[in-house]
Amino acid sequence: MASVFPVDIRVKCAVSCAALALMLSSCGREAVPQPPQNAPAQAEPARTAPQAGTPQWPRAETIDTAARSTLPPAAAGRLQESPVPVLVPSDSRLLQRAEAVVMPNQYTLTAKMDDATVSIQASPAPAAGRAERTTTIPRTQVGSRAVFFTENEAIRVATWIENGVAYSAEIECAKADDPKCRDDTYLRSMVEKLVFVGGKGARTP
Repeated sequence: MASVFPVDIRVKCAVSCAALALMLSSCGREAVPQPPQNAPAQAEPARTAPQAGTPQWPRAETIDTAARSTLPPAAAGRLQESPVPVLVPSDSRLLQRAEAVVMPNQYTLTAKMDDATVSIQASPAPAAGRAERTTTIPRTQVGSRAVFFTENEAIRVATWIENGVAYSAEIECAKADDPKCRDDTYLRSMVEKLVFVGGKGARTP
């Protein structure tokens, strides 16, 4: 049986440095300071990192109350404090085994079924104007979602932007011949059927 690995959540901090200014003073009666000769060019002010975007919350009536009630009470309670809209699998077998971690800028849900571990993470997407990394990976349209599918060390990964939020869904199988990890078919089906169950900015219908 495969073990569920703890979620490694790394928080990136931006450090800004203040520039030092040299103040010139002189003694004497109404002395006028002279500009320095061959003064070096003034350093360009440090650019601040772009701020994360603001999530766009779906309408309260779109909350899947059946899926939310299937979650274990502890996980359901944590997810209602999520800072971004919470998407979860619609498969009741995954929901019943789900565990959740919520932090100030993201949520993570993990669930184990048979010999496979599924996880979903989400955090605010970068603000508009941030330079996007060039990629040759094509997007695949999965329902209303334009998704990147990749594979990293036998882990199938799907990533996309929705409602101003960056989501990723992963599946890892303990057995190499597990059909759920043989290709993207299972992961694609799961992403297509994800449902909205709330979060901090959602109102209970």
